[in-house]
Amino acid sequence: MGELAPTWTITPDISIIKSLAVKHLPEGYTDINATFFAEGSFNKLYCITSPHLAQQYLMRVALPVEPFFKTESEVATLAYIRQYTTIPVPKVLAYCSSAKNELGFEWVLMEGIEGVPLADVWDEMPFDSKASLTVEICEHLKVLQDLQFAQIGSLYFSSIRNRVGANIPVYGTDFVIGRVVSPWFFRDKRLFLSADRGPFPSSYELMMAKTRMQIERIKHLSALPIDDYYSETEAVLAEEQDDVLNACYSLETLVPHIFPPSSRHGRVKLLYHDDLSASNIIVDPLSYRVTRIVNWECVSIHPAWEATVCPFFLRGIERH
Repeated sequence: MGELAPTWTITPDISIIKSLAVKHLPEGYTDINATFFAEGSFNKLYCITSPHLAQQYLMRVALPVEPFFKTESEVATLAYIRQYTTIPVPKVLAYCSSAKNELGFEWVLMEGIEGVPLADVWDEMPFDSKASLTVEICEHLKVLQDLQFAQIGSLYFSSIRNRVGANIPVYGTDFVIGRVVSPWFFRDKRLFLSADRGPFPSSYELMMAKTRMQIERIKHLSALPIDDYYSETEAVLAEEQDDVLNACYSLETLVPHIFPPSSRHGRVKLLYHDDLSASNIIVDPLSYRVTRIVNWECVSIHPAWEATVCPFFLRGIERH
């Protein structure tokens, strides 16, 4: 909604990135290079290399779109997957979930990516290779679906359970389910709005929370040029604000009919990578085997009806 998007008011300092990498890399070499690698919606990626290092490393520097929770959840999710599955995900060497450090941003230092994005080679792959790769990815997704959970939310380390609203027993003593990390709850001004962010015991509580967040968002439009976060889209939307709010209130009354609080519907809850695109699947350029599945930020536990859909990289163009 609207035209609000996170922006970089300053560029991360390469020299500080290098010093942080030196401090946390296991080899302890000081003659390393740090170069800009790529940029996402919320992050900048820097490649860490050295002739003395056996592999490349990546440092991802994050904008504070969901301070503390997004970084903590992603690192815990990667640790959980590495501990309980064979899905190939990056290993995290070090991280900081607070911007109160010498870099001024949250950051994660992880192993580099061996291979190329599937998007770079998909068009040239033989059909048989596409088929076998798809089966391989389905096997990884089956492993994820075998990990069923008691609540809807995001994974965190049990050491911070009091800060993330976790209220159920830990998983393997190391992990808990806490408040959900999702753009629905932090995009644009939503981060500052009062809302229930979980964890949620059922689809009913989740959908009520999402509907009420939408109501709060419509109530807090920035329709005037003097308003913080003003956008022309919100100015137009404000002209129909009452009608839009009425529609949202109507949706709120429908939620219990679609997701009855006492129903067994939505009892199964799964860890779901909702951006399994060809850019986030890394493959060997010769064998076309999966070497890494990346970009686990904002990955959380969903009801099965949300999580059991066709992977993004296979959807293609809609045909009617």
